Amino acid sequence: MFLGNCLLLALQAPCVKALGSLAHIFRVPANQQVRALTMALRSQDTMVAAEGVIALSKFVNENNYLKKEHTKTIFEEGATDRLIEILVTSCTDPNTQVQALKLLCDLSLNTNDINALGDAEMLAVLLTFSHSPLLEENEGIQPLLTKAISKLELCQLDSSPGMHYCEPLIFCCFSGCISID
Repeated sequence: MFLGNCLLLALQAPCVKALGSLAHIFRVPANQQVRALTMALRSQDTMVAAEGVIALSKFVNENNYLKKEHTKTIFEEGATDRLIEILVTSCTDPNTQVQALKLLCDLSLNTNDINALGDAEMLAVLLTFSHSPLLEENEGIQPLLTKAISKLELCQLDSSPGMHYCEPLIFCCFSGCISID
């Protein structure tokens, strides 16, 4: 029995990694797989949780055309609380922290759900990490972080009924309409 449990634990991280590798092949929202990956974030094994962060990032990155659907599922599963916990835990590997930070930024940019984005804790964590030494080693994340913070700040302002700053802006002119996300 003990050997079977060890084998199952040893296979968790590679299985989570494999799911992440398949992120771009799904032609319909992979809600069941995304839910399994959000459960991996809650693993006591830091390697499994780290692989879960990386795998989920592949489901919501800008190259995945189902990113908005997967983002919705991640929010529904409450994974943002665990991501914030991973970020602020000092014993977390710095590479995992960077991946979790990037994932939180992608999540905030992929949704227009004001209730999901109205979380003041997410904004506070992103603001804290905007001055982190982690960013010095990972320069590419700074523009993404700046966009995410801007969007979250707009959502914090969205207190009046009928005004939805979080929704994409559409400007129309004589040459056509453009969407600003």
